[in-house]
Order: sequence, then C-alpha cells, then structure tokens
Amino acid sequence: MKKSNGSIPVFTVISFLLLLVNFFSFHPCMAVQPIKWITAQGVWTEPASWNENRVPGKEDHVLIDNGTVIIPAGTQVQALSINLMGKGKLFVAAGAHIDLIGNNELYSSLNLIEEASLENRGSIRIHESVSSGITIQDGLINNLGILVISNSPIEAVMIRGNGAFLNRSTGRVEISGRSQFGMHLQQFGQCRNEGSLILQGGIILDGIFLEGLTHFTNRGLIHFVKPSGDNCVDNHGSFENRGEIIVEKSGTVAVRNSSAMSNYGSLKIHHSGGNAIDCASDTSTFKNTGTVAVKGVSGNGIHLTRGSVFHNLAGAVLSVQDCVDQGILNDGGLFINRSTYSIGRTPDGPLIMVFSNK
Repeated sequence: MKKSNGSIPVFTVISFLLLLVNFFSFHPCMAVQPIKWITAQGVWTEPASWNENRVPGKEDHVLIDNGTVIIPAGTQVQALSINLMGKGKLFVAAGAHIDLIGNNELYSSLNLIEEASLENRGSIRIHESVSSGITIQDGLINNLGILVISNSPIEAVMIRGNGAFLNRSTGRVEISGRSQFGMHLQQFGQCRNEGSLILQGGIILDGIFLEGLTHFTNRGLIHFVKPSGDNCVDNHGSFENRGEIIVEKSGTVAVRNSSAMSNYGSLKIHHSGGNAIDCASDTSTFKNTGTVAVKGVSGNGIHLTRGSVFHNLAGAVLSVQDCVDQGILNDGGLFINRSTYSIGRTPDGPLIMVFSNK
C-alpha cells in the first residue's frame, strides 16, 4: 500500500465505513451477532445489563451506544471488538484488564463513534485486527493506564473527524507488529501525549502520520525503537514537541515535515537510514527553540527543499554529527540561525564547525 501526497489510501476510508454499516445492520453472514448494553449505568459483569442476559465473552462483538459501562478493579474482560457509539461511555478502573483477542474478521478492535468516550486507568491489550486496532471518529480516548496494540495491518490508531486521543502523564501506549501506520490523524483529529508513546519495529509506512487540519502535541516521551518504515514522523498537519522524542535506528527518514513543526523540547535522532530531518515542501516550516541532536545518518542531517524554512531560534541547540551526506543540504530553502549550531564529521566540514549568526 502506498501513500500519495499525504493521503490515506481510499481503501481505508471506504472499507471502514462499509464494515460499520454491515456491523450495525446485523449482517446476516456474521457468525457472531453483537451483544448490546441496555442499562443506563452499571458494571460489565452484570448479565442483566446486556440484551442477551449474559456477560460478553471472547467470541463476542460488543456494542455500547448509550449509558455508562464500568469495568471494576480486578475484572478480566475478553471480546472480539468493543464498539462505542452515540453517547456510550466505558470506564476501565485501575487493576482492570481488557483483552481484544485475535483477528476479529471484520472490524477495528476498538471503535469510538460520535460522542462516545473511553477512560482507561487499567490495561487494554489489542492482539490483532483485520484493519485498525483503534478507530476514533469524533469520539474521545482518555488514557491513564496501559494500552498495547499489536499487528493491526492498516494502522494501530486512527483519529479522524473531531476525534481526540489523550495519553495522560501516567499513560503508556505501546505499538508493535506490522502496520501501515502507527498513529494516523485525519481531518481535524487531535492527539496529545503527556506520558510514554513507544513505537517499535514493523511499521511499513509512517510511525506518526498527520494530514488535514490535525494537530499532535507531545509533552511526554515518544520513542521510536528500530522503526523500518518510510518516516518516523510524516507531518502534513501541525506538530508541536514540548517533551522528548527519541528516534533509534530509523530505517529511512526520521522526520519528514511538509507543514508546521515546532520543537521546544528535545529531539534526538540516532542512526537514521535516510535524512534525519527532511523539510520536504515549500509549505514546510520547522522552528527549533529547544534541542535537536542528530548523530549517525545515512543521508543528510537536515535537507531543505526549495521554499522550506528552518528556524534555529535564540537559545536553541542544534548539533549534527556523523552524516554520510551533508550536515545541512540546502536545495533552495532558507536556514535562519539566531543561535549556535555545530556540524561534525560530515562531508561539508572538518571535525567540528561552529557558526553563530545572531
């Protein structure tokens, strides 16, 4: 599957919509019909709160389209998929655990549609999906616990419409296995990371892919562990880093910026297989007021496409070391420096070159 001009493949959107239509129409070919929540508020383990008068199990699709479902501490839940719609709410208490088990044959493992919301203080593990691990369409996830997503072939997390994903300071999100994208934001989707976001090897295209009028804010830790895809970050929206981003042994480009990206925190890129930072269009603006440290790059440290701008602002730290190609390659862009930067062990300089243009 290939991207084109920052757009998700049409298959993804169409297939997702069709699958939801089939699901909520109770498609007659389905081997397992969804079990539906029917109580205003209650605990997951109460059989009378479900339309089949039984607690869902590992072979069930679950539908919550109204009311509030609580999974209390010490409870172990298994299902094929959980689908929150309308004003449905799910609260996972600290000490509770959800397993969404195996390839569920039709859907994202966890769907949040319209005004639906999920607050997780326990742990949720998504083992495998046929499309996306999580799809948020106008809904909200507030994660204060542990969320592990493995082997979702389209993307681990899709955030679209006015959907939002909030990973709080106590939250930890781990993404692994083969996926086209780790996190994919479309339309007006929003993501805010205050805790830990770990993206491991196996991603085919992008670790974090933003398009449309989307926004990603990092105030915690984002750690790319040996990613092998096209880009760790592919930004066509708005990306702001006020925490720490670590890229460890990226297969190709570490950061591809085609829109607006700001670094107020720390961005560390180690051993990128392509350019470390690729300002890839005439709409690309990268502002650094924090620390950017690049070391061990098979391409260029910073590549400036015609019309792009890189601002190294007052008080910033910029270090580019050990590049196979140029430390800074300017293909018609603009490098504005109001601080000090260093380039070492690259073809465009001796061991260390220090410049200051204040």
